[in-house]
Parts: sequence; structure tokens; C-alpha cells
Amino acid sequence: MKGLLFLMLLAAPWAPAQNPAQDCTPAYENHNQIDYGPLVFGRLTGRAVDPSSFQMPGVCSGLFTERNHKLVATASSDENGNFKFGVVPPGRYRLVAHADGLCAANVPLRIVRGKSSPKNRELVLHMKPRGIDACSYGDYK
Repeated sequence: MKGLLFLMLLAAPWAPAQNPAQDCTPAYENHNQIDYGPLVFGRLTGRAVDPSSFQMPGVCSGLFTERNHKLVATASSDENGNFKFGVVPPGRYRLVAHADGLCAANVPLRIVRGKSSPKNRELVLHMKPRGIDACSYGDYK
């Protein structure tokens, strides 16, 4: 059974890119049917996982301003699925993450500073195949 699962993963349409360090040029998109409130972070780090909760290298993420959708930063997940953005000014943003063959994640975020800034909080991007009612999403670790 383990071998069959391994073969299924190898043949999956969402197989990660072979070069996770490649240049990442995300495009803004928002197909959320329901937009939940923003996730709050002090610093923006996290990891991307596939539908089986395995780390996904090569996921391209862009951070866009909420108001005019201007791209302010990009990051790609490394070989362990981890990503991090540099210093991001406080404000409201949208993180849009793309992986070949999967639905894009669109996560509303708020970056805060000061004593109320959440410590050691990470974003987990759950990358999923395109579906009727479900798509990729983000939550806290």
C-alpha cells in the first residue's frame, strides 16, 4: 500500500517544481467565495503543504496591498516547503500563492508591530486541487 501511495504522489498533477529557487512572478487573483477576516502576523513566515500534508517546494507567493493590489514582495518555498518574507510594513495585504496544477491560495493578512504583535506565529498554506467548493487556503500553525 505504501508503494502505491508513493506512485500516486509521483503521478500527481501538483508535483512540485524541480527548481524551487526559480524566479517567482505571482499574479493577483481572488476567487474566494467567502472572505474570512485577515490572519494577523508580526513577521511573515510559513510553509506550504500539499493535500497529503507533505512539504511543497517551489510554491510561488506574492504579497499584494489590499487596496490597489500592488505587488510588494515575493517568496518561493524552499526544498522543505518553508518560505519567509523580509520586513513588511504594518498594514493589510493579500498573499497569493501559486503551484502548478493546484488552485491558488488567496489569504487576507494584517501585519502588525509592537507589543501586540503575535510571536512565533507561522502561516500554513494548504495547497489543494481545483474543486467546486474548496480551494487552497491559509491558516495558523
